[in-house]
Amino acid sequence: MNKVKALQILLLKEKLQKLTGHNITLAKKNKLKYSKDLPGLTEEKLQVIKDFILFVIERLGIESSVIVNLKPSGETGTTANYDRMTNENNIRFEGRALIDILGSIGHELTHQRQREMGKYKEGETVQNIGGSIENEANSMAGILKKEFAELFGNEIYNL
Repeated sequence: MNKVKALQILLLKEKLQKLTGHNITLAKKNKLKYSKDLPGLTEEKLQVIKDFILFVIERLGIESSVIVNLKPSGETGTTANYDRMTNENNIRFEGRALIDILGSIGHELTHQRQREMGKYKEGETVQNIGGSIENEANSMAGILKKEFAELFGNEIYNL
C-alpha cells in the first residue's frame, strides 16, 4: 500500500472516530472471511471492505456479531445472501466492481440490523421485490455507499 492510501485510511478512521465517538477496530466478534486467491482481491480493496464493514456496523448500530464471507462467483446464487444456519452474510466478490460489493455488504448488514430490531422474524417470508423490508435495505445500501465515499474519497468508485 502506498503512503497516500495509508494516510487516507488513517484519516478515514479518525473521521469515523469523530462521527461515532468510538475508536474503530474490527472487534473479535466480527469477521471477514475470504480466500487469498480470490481473483481481483488486492490489499487495497480488502482494506476498503474492512473499513466499510466497520463504518456500517457503527452507522447502523449493529449489536450482534457480523460475519461477511467474500465468495467467488457461482457460490452464492445471487450477488449476496444471508445464511441463517451459519449466521454469515455471503457476498459474491468475483467479477464485480468494488462499489457494487460494498452495496451488497450494506444491503445485507441492513437486513441484519432489521432482524435485531424485530422488523421481521427469523424464518419469516419477506417480500423479495418491492416489499418494505427489501426497499429499506436497498435504499440504505445506497446511502451507506455515498456517506462512505464522502469519508474515503470518490476514488473508491475506481477500485
